[in-house]
Amino acid sequence: QKILNWLLSYNPLWLRIGLETIYGELISLESNSDVTGLAMFILSRLLWNPDIAAEYRHPKVPNLYRDGHEEALSRFTLKKLLLLVCFLDKAKESRMIDH
Repeated sequence: QKILNWLLSYNPLWLRIGLETIYGELISLESNSDVTGLAMFILSRLLWNPDIAAEYRHPKVPNLYRDGHEEALSRFTLKKLLLLVCFLDKAKESRMIDH
């Protein structure tokens, strides 16, 4: 929750551009200020990763993951967060968007 709140403290337009850049895809939102849509994307794609979940899922028990899942997800999330913050910092520094 703290990470989500921290990320949502960024300007929604900047956050959207940053997320779209590091994921290499367009995020379908209602508008550039769609905080709910951004929160859903962050929860489902930044703080969670379906590919990692599939790799570590238990073969018979739903929502149970083998050893290593938490570490792999933590590495993924940390990498994406650092990329996002670095991108946003450089974008702001270079005045990529007048906002």
